[in-house]
Amino acid sequence: MPDLPRILDQHIEAGKMLHAMVPSWETTDSALDAVAKSFPKDDLASCLVKVVTVNSLYNTNVYAVWRMAEHVQQVLADPGRPTGPKLVDCIAALGNRNHRSFASKYAHFFIDSGFPILDQYVLKMLAYHLGQRQVWPTDYVQFYGWFEKLRSQCDGQFSTKDIDQYLWMAGMYREFKRVGPGMLSKDVGILFDSHDPQIQNAIAQLVER
Repeated sequence: MPDLPRILDQHIEAGKMLHAMVPSWETTDSALDAVAKSFPKDDLASCLVKVVTVNSLYNTNVYAVWRMAEHVQQVLADPGRPTGPKLVDCIAALGNRNHRSFASKYAHFFIDSGFPILDQYVLKMLAYHLGQRQVWPTDYVQFYGWFEKLRSQCDGQFSTKDIDQYLWMAGMYREFKRVGPGMLSKDVGILFDSHDPQIQNAIAQLVER
């Protein structure tokens, strides 16, 4: 069995650098931080603001935002609610759909930044590093376990956000190389198509094995 692709410190540093080179992404994160500080409580009005903000900025496809806000408020108000990654699965379960991507973002920005964000590009890179090409997490708890397994393989001490940014950037770059800029956001296309030597060096560090 071939060795699995290791995650190196340079990968994570390159992901952080590339993420910081797109002002709209940094501004989005700053806006979410500002909302968290302005609405620290979990009353219904605060939950509604936070649900709408995450859904709008991250396009998480939550259509019933009022129902979701009620659901989040009820989950967080329950003294018997689960903790850790099980809490994210609890938030995600509304109606017939499972809103794991939304719930992971809500939890990351408004509950605990130690919750990694579940995203298709992050998932693909976790599968790549862990050799899980045909098996996908069925819930956030399993995704969290994958993330922590990869974290344990890092040589340096990195935050959840640092590792998350690497996985997201590397996953998007692999998709960019596969389908070209047309299927991704304008910001992604501009970044990866750039001839700026600093950006090109960061991309080289991002994908070097």
